[in-house]
Amino acid sequence: MLMSVQQLGARGGLLEPTLEAVRQHLASQRSGQEATVVRASANPPQVTPLCDEDLDEDHVQSLFASGEGLYVMPFPWEREFFVDARKPNESGAAPLSGSY
Repeated sequence: MLMSVQQLGARGGLLEPTLEAVRQHLASQRSGQEATVVRASANPPQVTPLCDEDLDEDHVQSLFASGEGLYVMPFPWEREFFVDARKPNESGAAPLSGSY
């Protein structure tokens, strides 16, 4: 799955990066919803999906430790996502148009 943090932020699609904000989001939604915690500053970056039942685990609080590059986004299962992208071939060249 590909998501743009910059575009989600511009559209108001990010949650406050706190455990309490995730709890409130999951409590306000119907079952089956998730939130995704992204720590972009880690090496390698960390991506952790959270559901209601995950919030009781001890390690969850550590996901929200202070630091830069922490983003939290809701994952709406009822929406479809499309990506406009081109995959380069073995030599690194990508087509200018058309599908493949």
